[in-house]
Amino acid sequence: MQPHGDNGAIAVTIFMIALYGGMILLGIAATVLWIVEMVDVVRRQFKDPNEKLVWVLVIALTHWIGALIYMSVGKKQGWLPDQNWPPGVAPPPPP
Repeated sequence: MQPHGDNGAIAVTIFMIALYGGMILLGIAATVLWIVEMVDVVRRQFKDPNEKLVWVLVIALTHWIGALIYMSVGKKQGWLPDQNWPPGVAPPPPP
Protein backbone atom coordinates (compact mmCIF):
# COMPACT_ATOMS: atom_id res chain seq x y z
CA MET A 1 0.00 0.00 0.00
CA GLN A 2 1.49 3.37 -1.08
CA PRO A 3 0.76 6.67 0.66
CA HIS A 4 -1.23 9.27 -1.22
CA GLY A 5 0.97 12.22 -2.23
CA ASP A 6 4.51 13.18 -1.36
CA ASN A 7 3.86 15.44 1.63
CA GLY A 8 7.06 14.28 3.31
CA ALA A 9 9.21 15.16 0.29
CA ILE A 10 7.54 18.57 -0.04
CA ALA A 11 8.10 19.32 3.65
CA VAL A 12 11.77 18.36 3.40
CA THR A 13 12.20 20.51 0.29
CA ILE A 14 10.60 23.53 1.96
CA PHE A 15 12.78 22.99 5.05
CA MET A 16 15.95 22.78 2.96
CA ILE A 17 15.07 25.91 0.97
CA ALA A 18 14.40 27.82 4.21
CA LEU A 19 17.59 26.51 5.82
CA TYR A 20 19.86 27.32 2.89
CA GLY A 21 18.09 30.61 2.24
CA GLY A 22 18.62 31.62 5.86
CA MET A 23 22.29 30.67 5.66
CA ILE A 24 22.73 32.75 2.50
CA LEU A 25 21.02 35.75 4.09
CA LEU A 26 23.15 35.40 7.21
CA GLY A 27 26.28 35.27 5.06
CA ILE A 28 25.25 38.37 3.14
CA ALA A 29 24.49 40.23 6.38
CA ALA A 30 27.88 39.24 7.82
CA THR A 31 29.66 40.44 4.68
CA VAL A 32 27.80 43.76 4.72
CA LEU A 33 28.72 44.20 8.40
CA TRP A 34 32.35 43.41 7.53
CA ILE A 35 32.43 46.00 4.74
CA VAL A 36 30.71 48.72 6.82
CA GLU A 37 33.11 48.26 9.74
CA MET A 38 36.15 48.13 7.44
CA VAL A 39 35.12 51.46 5.89
CA ASP A 40 34.52 52.88 9.37
CA VAL A 41 37.97 51.92 10.66
CA VAL A 42 39.62 53.40 7.57
CA ARG A 43 37.74 56.71 8.04
CA ARG A 44 38.50 57.05 11.77
CA GLN A 45 41.50 58.71 13.37
CA PHE A 46 43.34 57.06 16.26
CA LYS A 47 45.86 58.36 18.79
CA ASP A 48 48.46 55.96 17.39
CA PRO A 49 48.55 55.35 13.61
CA ASN A 50 49.43 51.70 14.25
CA GLU A 51 46.04 51.19 15.94
CA LYS A 52 44.31 51.71 12.60
CA LEU A 53 46.55 49.10 10.98
CA VAL A 54 45.88 46.64 13.79
CA TRP A 55 42.11 47.10 13.49
CA VAL A 56 42.22 46.72 9.71
CA LEU A 57 44.14 43.46 10.13
CA VAL A 58 41.81 42.19 12.86
CA ILE A 59 38.73 42.88 10.75
CA ALA A 60 40.28 41.60 7.53
CA LEU A 61 41.55 38.35 9.01
CA THR A 62 38.62 37.43 11.25
CA HIS A 63 35.74 38.68 9.05
CA TRP A 64 32.48 39.20 10.95
CA ILE A 65 33.91 38.24 14.35
CA GLY A 66 36.54 40.96 13.99
CA ALA A 67 33.84 43.40 12.86
CA LEU A 68 31.83 42.66 16.00
CA ILE A 69 34.92 43.07 18.20
CA TYR A 70 35.68 46.39 16.50
CA MET A 71 32.09 47.54 17.00
CA SER A 72 32.26 46.84 20.73
CA VAL A 73 35.84 47.95 21.46
CA GLY A 74 37.52 49.76 18.57
CA LYS A 75 35.00 52.46 17.75
CA LYS A 76 35.44 53.92 21.23
CA GLN A 77 39.19 54.31 20.65
CA GLY A 78 38.92 56.41 17.49
CA TRP A 79 37.01 59.43 16.23
CA LEU A 80 35.83 60.68 12.88
CA PRO A 81 37.68 63.67 11.38
CA ASP A 82 34.59 65.90 11.52
CA GLN A 83 34.12 65.25 15.26
CA ASN A 84 35.81 67.20 18.03
CA TRP A 85 39.31 66.06 18.88
CA PRO A 86 39.49 64.00 22.07
CA PRO A 87 41.17 65.56 25.10
CA GLY A 88 44.93 65.22 25.13
CA VAL A 89 45.25 64.69 21.37
CA ALA A 90 46.60 67.49 19.22
CA PRO A 91 45.03 67.86 15.77
CA PRO A 92 47.38 67.25 12.86
CA PRO A 93 48.95 70.27 11.20
CA PRO A 94 47.13 71.62 8.14
CA PRO A 95 48.47 70.39 4.78
